[in-house]
Amino acid sequence: MARNGIQYSDVQQAIDALLARGDTPSVQRIRDVLGTGSFTTISDHFRQWRSEREQNRDVPPPKGVPEVVVTMAGDLWRRPKR
Repeated sequence: MARNGIQYSDVQQAIDALLARGDTPSVQRIRDVLGTGSFTTISDHFRQWRSEREQNRDVPPPKGVPEVVVTMAGDLWRRPKR
């Protein structure tokens, strides 16, 4: 039976986790987060991620918090405490 293998989305999530904790992504660190995967496959996905990141580097980040999140946070804040 064939294995599914590491997907681009797996590598992307691992990179996000590394960045969130202040680590610089590398093939080895990504593999450590994933716990599996060939260096070639991870390297290919990591290269794609860097390329996409480079293409989008001039796109400004979204401003502010989405209104739905503000509304939800306000509703939670006003809820009576139990």
